[in-house]
Amino acid sequence: RFVGRRGFPLKIMSDNGKNFVGAQRATEKEFLQFMKEVSPEIVKKYAPQGIDWQFIPPCSPHMGGLWESAVKSFKPHLKKTAGNHKFNYEEFTTLLARIEAVLNS
Repeated sequence: RFVGRRGFPLKIMSDNGKNFVGAQRATEKEFLQFMKEVSPEIVKKYAPQGIDWQFIPPCSPHMGGLWESAVKSFKPHLKKTAGNHKFNYEEFTTLLARIEAVLNS
C-alpha cells in the first residue's frame, strides 16, 4: 500500500531503536526474497536502486525533529477520532488515511 500510494522509497531515515533496526533487516530480507520470485523486468527496474536506510546518531532525538513534529500533529487527531474504540485492520487503515488527508490538506 505504501508503495502504491507514494512510490518506491529511495531513502528511509529513522532513529536507531531496536524496532527500526529490526525492521531494516526484515525489509532487506523480504526485498531480496521478492526479487528472486518476480519477473526479470521488475528485477531490472528495482534491484539497482534498493533502499538507503539511514539511522540518526544514538542519543540524538533532536535529529529526527521533522518526523517527531509530524507525530505530534497526528496524535491529537487520532486520540479525538479513535477514543477507546477497538478497530479492526480495515477500519484502522481507513482512519489513518483520513487523518493523513486532513494533515495534508
